[in-house]
Amino acid sequence: MALFGLLWFLQGADILHIRPILCFADCEYIAGGSRVWEITEALSFILGIAVLIAAHSSYTNWNTRFRKTRG
Repeated sequence: MALFGLLWFLQGADILHIRPILCFADCEYIAGGSRVWEITEALSFILGIAVLIAAHSSYTNWNTRFRKTRG
C-alpha cells in the first residue's frame, strides 16, 4: 500500500511518467499533475507506513511475550 501510494503520488505530482501497459484503444500519457491524486495518495502512503509500523510492533510484542512464557 505504501509503495503504490508513493508511486501514484509521484504520478499525480507530475514527477514520474510511466508508459501505459495495458490498453484497448488510443493510449496516451496523462499530462499534468493532479492535486486530488497527490493528496489521496500521500494519505495512502502514510496509512501504508502506519500499517507496517503497527504490524511490526505487534509482532515484537507477541515475540517477547512468547519468549517470557517459554522460560
